[in-house]
Amino acid sequence: MKYSDVVVNRTRVSDQIKDALKNAILNGEFKPGDKLPREDEIAETFKVSKVSIREALRHLETEGIVEKRRGIFGGNFVVQPGVSKMHDLMANYYQFGTIKPEELLEFGQLIEPTMVSVAIMRRTDEDLRKILTNIQEREECVAAGKISGRRITEFHGIIADSCQNQLFSVVTRALLNVTAKLLPENSVTMEDFKYHLRYSKELYDCMVRKDEKKARKSMLSIFENFMKIFQRSSGKESLRHKAANPKKHHKETATK
Repeated sequence: MKYSDVVVNRTRVSDQIKDALKNAILNGEFKPGDKLPREDEIAETFKVSKVSIREALRHLETEGIVEKRRGIFGGNFVVQPGVSKMHDLMANYYQFGTIKPEELLEFGQLIEPTMVSVAIMRRTDEDLRKILTNIQEREECVAAGKISGRRITEFHGIIADSCQNQLFSVVTRALLNVTAKLLPENSVTMEDFKYHLRYSKELYDCMVRKDEKKARKSMLSIFENFMKIFQRSSGKESLRHKAANPKKHHKETATK
């Protein structure tokens, strides 16, 4: 059924229009990149006010399905939901206390070794090249006496991408985004950075040789060090307080 064929009841009109437009997008009537009809055209189709149409479109924009663009060639365009929406969702869960720091860390400790097992079976030569490049960049940082937190998170993101499964990539990056907010400035020492680099090299070698058992152990060793960093930093103030004040307590230590 096309969105224009839907019969709209007079209760919660904007919700019905939102659902009709969303179904049309999901069914392929409107595809990513397509411009939706003008607000007045949609209003005329459903015989409702433009106020209801605007409200429906705002809901779709919040869901990350529609993007409103300004200018002479502007309008409401269909977009694919981005990773940032998942980041925002997980961050909101954490900030409101739905997810506790301990639960966040436990989830990461469970998912990352599993992720490695999948990555080993599905990784491509291009994935290996990206991992090696990341390792070499961190070696350069060590030689220069610098710490790059950004390259550590990139490493885990590349491992997730190697699974060839978008859900691994999206969830892992959302997890990393929130986890980074737990760490105060300068919480990662050069010793921590070198430790992660050492086991990253070991993990890379395991991926080349497809040694799943040792790769899982390497990832667990990496995560155990993360746990030590969190435990070390949590002695000064609560993890949740740090995450609630990211500007004060967290700055990226990366040197580009």
